[in-house]
Amino acid sequence: MYIIVKYANNRSLIVNPMCSVVNLLSSIKSRTGHEDNKEMLIDLSDETGLIQDLEVHGREYATKFLSSPGTYILMKKEVEGGPETALTIQSYNYIPLLDSCTDLYPNFKVHLSEAQKKKLKPPGKVSKHPSPAGKMPTTKGGSVGQSSRSLGGRAPRSGSRGRSTSKH
Repeated sequence: MYIIVKYANNRSLIVNPMCSVVNLLSSIKSRTGHEDNKEMLIDLSDETGLIQDLEVHGREYATKFLSSPGTYILMKKEVEGGPETALTIQSYNYIPLLDSCTDLYPNFKVHLSEAQKKKLKPPGKVSKHPSPAGKMPTTKGGSVGQSSRSLGGRAPRSGSRGRSTSKH
């Protein structure tokens, strides 16, 4: 089992994908001369530009996501918008690390699968009105009242205020 990773000036790297994704990407990064750049994220795309999005599969076997034998293009993955977007859904720019990529692969166009696009969609619009589940029941006069549900299913005893009235 093997895959071919294309990078730089049409260089080829033969890689065994029978390992975890994190090990595969680490090996590719060091064997292509990018081990010094610790912050740099890499990924692979197929010959059409379909991003494999391997990073999200960390400890799973790479053979689950990569066809062997197959040819893949090494891609640089950059966070769009910088560090201030860390708490939001992140988008990425993918840059082929293969020189003259479109000359070698005329149909190459970076794209995501439909499943990957769904993961990146921002959540739906938040309603301006709160859910009815969050409202407290009101009495006829408009004041907030207590329901037996808010008291653990027990109706309050009148006048007891939680103290026992029996004497020993």
